[in-house]
Amino acid sequence: MRFSKLLVFSVLFASVSFATQAADIEVKQNPVPTYSFAIAKYKLDKGDQVQWIVFPEPNEIEELSDGEYAHAHFNGSAKKYVVYALVTNFKNEKQFKKRIEVVMGTAPQPPPPGPVPPDVDPKPIDPPVVNSFRVLFVQDPVKTLTQSQFNAIYADIIDKYLDTVCTKVDGQSEWRRWSSRQKVGDETATLKTLWESVHPKLTAIPAVVIEVNGKADILDLPSSPEETIALVKKYRGNK
Repeated sequence: MRFSKLLVFSVLFASVSFATQAADIEVKQNPVPTYSFAIAKYKLDKGDQVQWIVFPEPNEIEELSDGEYAHAHFNGSAKKYVVYALVTNFKNEKQFKKRIEVVMGTAPQPPPPGPVPPDVDPKPIDPPVVNSFRVLFVQDPVKTLTQSQFNAIYADIIDKYLDTVCTKVDGQSEWRRWSSRQKVGDETATLKTLWESVHPKLTAIPAVVIEVNGKADILDLPSSPEETIALVKKYRGNK
């Protein structure tokens, strides 16, 4: 079939002089989307006969006519095809060819992106406001602390730091070193309330209790003074 088309084309060009006229061939989409058929058509005059020739030879081609238009549907792997419509009308004694180039394999492009907003540094998130901050060190009165436990509770740098960051009541910072059997009858109301809430939950001693804005966490005792301060700073918002 392909050989016969090429033979017909060769014979036509050899025996007849076809004048190339302005392109009246219409293509449905040009460029043709990827994996789609190219659809070319030529509007017929009465008596017109059309022979389609496509270079390079496509993978598939189908020629149709609906009486108003002659159609050629084809596809292939080439990036560009040259399409000829060889028009013959014996009644009107006319012979000519129409030509158009068809680009294949170009998918429709998305619309260009909108303007890119300028780089803006995100607004830093403010740490939560600390209105209440208390610390309790709790130890077992009948067990001797190891040296690292003793240092994590009694180092001078811990006293100085907690005096600075803990809530003050009547001029005194609300942090304490207590026994797990501590009596709190003489303490402030806030420390009494804190002790009542955490005392029944103490399971591993020694421990550190940190209260922030009314919420208390019971934590394992760190292994050094520096780690104790780092832990408290974390709850205090790195202050």
